[in-house]
Amino acid sequence: NHNGDNMSVIATSSNTVVDTIGAGASPRGIALTPDGTMAYVSDQGDNTVSVINLTSGITEASVNVGLQPWAVVAAVDGSKVYVSQSSGSAIDVIDTATNTVTTSIVTSPGGISGPRGMTLSNDGALLYVVNGADDSVSVIDTSTDTVIGDPIDTGSIPTDVVVSPDGGSLYVTELFGNTVSKIDLATGTRTSARSE
Repeated sequence: NHNGDNMSVIATSSNTVVDTIGAGASPRGIALTPDGTMAYVSDQGDNTVSVINLTSGITEASVNVGLQPWAVVAAVDGSKVYVSQSSGSAIDVIDTATNTVTTSIVTSPGGISGPRGMTLSNDGALLYVVNGADDSVSVIDTSTDTVIGDPIDTGSIPTDVVVSPDGGSLYVTELFGNTVSKIDLATGTRTSARSE
């Protein structure tokens, strides 16, 4: 809850809020560790990530990250968490064993790229990152935490991304134009459809 500095816990069996847990200032994104015990919440208002024990509801750590953290994605093995800097140019990588930033990955060369939404490939080997400031998607190898290839062009001001069930395409939401682009990952071909 961005304006409430907390997060709601919703029971999926009843679709009702069953608890509220405090976070940092202006929380934006959230990722759970694979075992479901810890939540990593990007606190956009104070450039931190809150590490919250979901059993106790206690914040166990507050990790300093880059400017305006947006999305949070946990690696499939739970060893690290990726955090996008929406007013910067990098993805911060948090080691979940120590809750410290171990590296920052620059997503696109030349100026502020404004990375926002992120998603993993179905096997967790690749991280796809939309760059809201330069209209592109960057691809990161999660084994080396390095960008591979050139950024893939999108429509104007991309904000979020998901991968198709077969792993062959990306769907990217774009703020300007009210569009969703489909990107064929084998060819880099982009098609766009208007969204109402």
